[in-house]
Amino acid sequence: MTLPDFLTMADSLVGQSVRVEGWLTSDTVNVWLADRPHSEEELVVVQAPHIAEWLLRHIPPRLGGVCAYYFEAEVSGVVQSRSSEGTPVLGGEVRAVLKFAGRLHV
Repeated sequence: MTLPDFLTMADSLVGQSVRVEGWLTSDTVNVWLADRPHSEEELVVVQAPHIAEWLLRHIPPRLGGVCAYYFEAEVSGVVQSRSSEGTPVLGGEVRAVLKFAGRLHV
């Protein structure tokens, strides 16, 4: 489902597995979904430190700004209760499929 669709339905999906398309964004520790690249706005918190670790281990972070990584992606996980800030949360066994068009030199 698209990120806007998920945001309108998040509370009714708690406990269910979903796939959400958006911009998977990360600093070097936290991961979140945003509606555009370079966005520091955490529209959906993604509880997946393993994704941030993988990105840091395999892809040099972008310099400048808070967003070290951002990729269009499809993220699957279990919808959790909202964070203390009221942000929807994806957790459980989170998986991400990055959409990447271009060249990656590792």
